[in-house]
Amino acid sequence: MPSHRRIRLPHPPGPANYNRWLGLTWRHAYRLWADPLSYATDAAQRYGDLSSFLLFHRRAYIANHPALLHELLVKRRDDFRKARWQTRVMREVLGDGLLLSEGDAWLRQRRLLQQAFRPTLLSDAADAAVGMTSRLVDAWTKRGSVDLVSEMAALSMSLSIHSTVGLDPFDREGTSPQELSAALIEGADVLKRDMENPLAPPDWAPLESRRRKRAALHTLNSYLNRAIETRRASPGRYADILALLLGAVDTEGDGHGMADRQARDEAATMLLAGSHASGAALGWLWKLVLSHPRVHQRLIEEADLVLQGRAATFADLPDLTYTKQVVQETLRLFPAAWVLFCREAVRETSLGGYRVRRGGWVFAYPFVTHRDPRFFPDPLRFDPERFSPGRIGEIPTGAYFPFGHGPRNCIGQHLALMHLVLITATVLERCRLTPTLDCEDLAISRDLSIRPATPCLAAIAPRCDFVEVAPRCVAMAPSELT
Repeated sequence: MPSHRRIRLPHPPGPANYNRWLGLTWRHAYRLWADPLSYATDAAQRYGDLSSFLLFHRRAYIANHPALLHELLVKRRDDFRKARWQTRVMREVLGDGLLLSEGDAWLRQRRLLQQAFRPTLLSDAADAAVGMTSRLVDAWTKRGSVDLVSEMAALSMSLSIHSTVGLDPFDREGTSPQELSAALIEGADVLKRDMENPLAPPDWAPLESRRRKRAALHTLNSYLNRAIETRRASPGRYADILALLLGAVDTEGDGHGMADRQARDEAATMLLAGSHASGAALGWLWKLVLSHPRVHQRLIEEADLVLQGRAATFADLPDLTYTKQVVQETLRLFPAAWVLFCREAVRETSLGGYRVRRGGWVFAYPFVTHRDPRFFPDPLRFDPERFSPGRIGEIPTGAYFPFGHGPRNCIGQHLALMHLVLITATVLERCRLTPTLDCEDLAISRDLSIRPATPCLAAIAPRCDFVEVAPRCVAMAPSELT
């Protein structure tokens, strides 16, 4: 569309009153900062599929309709880049990983990363997930009662470390899993705060928050640098994602592999993203399942029918169909990517027939789209049947995107879905869960993911009809990491 015609397009609807300095009024600006999910939901209800507002004298937009998201992320993707302020914040923590790369560099990195997510990795990761979950459940039965939200967060952290860099009780320099986990938690907390604040202070600022950030990054990067050294020194000895990245070769491009710094940045990205998203999803899953007895019982029946008292494997995934539906519905209500990376217009352009200024920020919230009654009738109801073979075709194309949308969706989504399905089946096969406190409370807490703000306490009883199968994973159970 010629630029002179674009200029004549109207701005999308939005609030009319603005503060001289903030753009938005103080009340609206505080709501956007304190509760962006509520603000975005209200904006969609009040102004429609595309709304706009001023933020620090910059035009910002919220896009909610699948057609607009396709325009933003696919059809007009050359008109946008990831917002510079968020890119700066992410690069300080994650370096130049796939998440932040653009153009030909992104294509090359994507090709190399895809080599790591081969079927053999998924099969080994499945055995690890089942083994670690089995050990965790055995520990639960000795305790009698647990908080499933915190237990799932710890399990997810352990699995992320195990899949990415292996999980030894101590590396050769003495960095313990507890220290690495603490560094990942601090890194995620920093990312959450700084990505929501265009005025986040620089790393060199003499602030306690910046000191903690530097310490966490030193721990994480030192661990990864040592892990890379050991894998370079002993090629073929390790089978984790980091080792596969170091062995990948770009046969479709320059014929070279991945540099150490690049491999470190990719591993850091996967550690931070994977450890938090899966843990949050599992916390929500147990709150929802234990609040819906019929769903709970059907999951137990499927686990018993498919597994027949043995440990789950990668080969069981096609048969755990209802379990997958429960996972998909959980991710609809509480998507791993609750907001997509903010896009910044590099030129004057348009979305949905409205003008988008050069430099404008565009936000997209899967959380809002997933709860739109046009796409999901009775959207607040937990209904795994939405994803049954007979009904999944009713979901409009592009309306469901818990791992992002377009060619830049999450490269680890199949690994994450596999973990969620197998962990759920393994827990229900090995023990009986009885909710005791707060499992019906769906209050939200935000960090890199949206996670339950309250615990989900459950009484644990062993299933006497379970046949013990020795786990193949030798990693430490999450209960041993605390």
